[in-house]
Amino acid sequence: MSAYLPEPLNLFAKGSSGSGKTYNTIETLEYFPEEDIWFLGGMSPKALVHEKSLLLDKDGNEIFFSDRPTKPKKRDLTDSKYDKVLKEYDKQKKEFNRKLRDSYHYINIQGKIFVFLETPDPETLRILYPILSHDKRRIEYRFVNKTQGGGLRTERVIIEGFPTAIFLTVDRKYVEELATRSFTVSPEESSDKISDANKLTNLKVSLPWKCKLETPRFKAIKNLILNIRNLLQKEQIDVIVPFLDLHDLFPKDIARDMRDFTHFTQFLKAFTIMHIYQRPILEIGDRKYVITTNYDVLCCFNIFKELIESTRTGTEKKILDFYKEYCEGKVKLYVSSLTTAYNLKHKVPISDYTIRKWLNRLNQIGYIEKREDEKDKRKNIYIPLVEKPEEKLANVCDYEKQIELLSNLEKGFKLWLNEYLLTDSGNVKKNVCSKDEIQSTELADYILLDEKKLLSFAESVFKYIDKPKLSQDSENKPKNVCVPEKQVKANISNIQSKTLTSSKGFADSVKCELCNKNLQSNYFKVDGKAVCFNCYFDANPRTCPVCGGDMPISQLSSIDGKPACKSCAKKLEVKP
Repeated sequence: MSAYLPEPLNLFAKGSSGSGKTYNTIETLEYFPEEDIWFLGGMSPKALVHEKSLLLDKDGNEIFFSDRPTKPKKRDLTDSKYDKVLKEYDKQKKEFNRKLRDSYHYINIQGKIFVFLETPDPETLRILYPILSHDKRRIEYRFVNKTQGGGLRTERVIIEGFPTAIFLTVDRKYVEELATRSFTVSPEESSDKISDANKLTNLKVSLPWKCKLETPRFKAIKNLILNIRNLLQKEQIDVIVPFLDLHDLFPKDIARDMRDFTHFTQFLKAFTIMHIYQRPILEIGDRKYVITTNYDVLCCFNIFKELIESTRTGTEKKILDFYKEYCEGKVKLYVSSLTTAYNLKHKVPISDYTIRKWLNRLNQIGYIEKREDEKDKRKNIYIPLVEKPEEKLANVCDYEKQIELLSNLEKGFKLWLNEYLLTDSGNVKKNVCSKDEIQSTELADYILLDEKKLLSFAESVFKYIDKPKLSQDSENKPKNVCVPEKQVKANISNIQSKTLTSSKGFADSVKCELCNKNLQSNYFKVDGKAVCFNCYFDANPRTCPVCGGDMPISQLSSIDGKPACKSCAKKLEVKP
């Protein structure tokens, strides 16, 4: 979704061959408009120009070679007419050639999604580097091309806009350098994942009609993305994050922290824009701003937690997991001992070459120190430098303190609200489709949301999404996919929650019986006593009692008052 915002994100997928990088990417891109996705791969700069550019004159008008004047044939005309037509042809030819001399190739890549399934062409990446790294929005370069007569002509190319780029191959140094400016992710490579993937493949070849992607929900999500894209292209819409002290939640120890915080805010904006039809809209002049809620921040923190270490280090997750399991807490390490220890725990053995490669990567990112063995100069010893990798994160995304996070966001919102009231400009509406205004005294109720109400709202929105194709008389206007206000109130009133809430949606003056902390979010009742999530899970496993799967706080729900994951609650038709 960030592709449709002014500052989109880039994504680098790292992992071994066959781990699912390409499959995950292709399946996700099925939801996006086909014309927005460019599969570039090893495309050269010339191929990019010939396939994707428009040829424009100096005034910005498109030039078509079909308009090139045609030389008249003498046999078709009398001598007197031929001379006159020939002079007119020469005049038109000179004018057309003049246009060509002053012309340039124009490629607008704003709102596009670049997908590099293979290693990018070095020259293409060199040209696109200032754009992909967001250093320049508009770049210009020249290349030599052959003319129709066999000569050579220098042609000018202008590329404008910031696209989203997805790299599925990062095995070259010139790609690695760009990866430091983006998110880095790694597909899971566990035995359970491999088993599930094989099971799905088996199902596809055995019962293909059960694996159709074009389900009603798929069409609804695809149409929602299309409507949001059309809306953002038609109107000047950006995102406002109304929490002035959000930066205090992030580390500030190394220069890289500035870039990572910028990436987080861009990610937060993309998450917010996905819920544009459910968020308040601030209108100032001809600009509109979607307002981020505390729930958006909380969700993005939970997702960012899974990315932060691999993003900051630019390293595959399996290498980081290797460090945690086999290197952490050790005094010194040898390649041979590490290889033996690893192979004893895994069914598929690996060679010392792979272990040495992983150790060199850990040495590059500062997790271990490499020294020559004093006793045997032919060997190297490796000394772990980080007792716990979390030390590198400087407590970023501390999810055990979720209540404190919500409290800090509330303070930051109050600071923002005071600044907004001083400007005395603009007005806030309930959503992008509504004309109802929100008073400044009521704004907190729309920004500091109750999690359960918002989840119910999000689930019901798909019932009201229009059909995928826009009608001819709609003038490409996005359809109104807002949930009617009556339906929203009905959804909220139907929520069965055991949480005591204040007017702002969070628990007020209720304390956990075990840790005595104020409860400002949902909680469980154990033997009639209020217990916070953290204390509950200290004494109970974080697994769903129904399916046995992992159940982090972000996936909590309940069945008959007992904890369960949202998936199980949904299957049993119980609202979370």
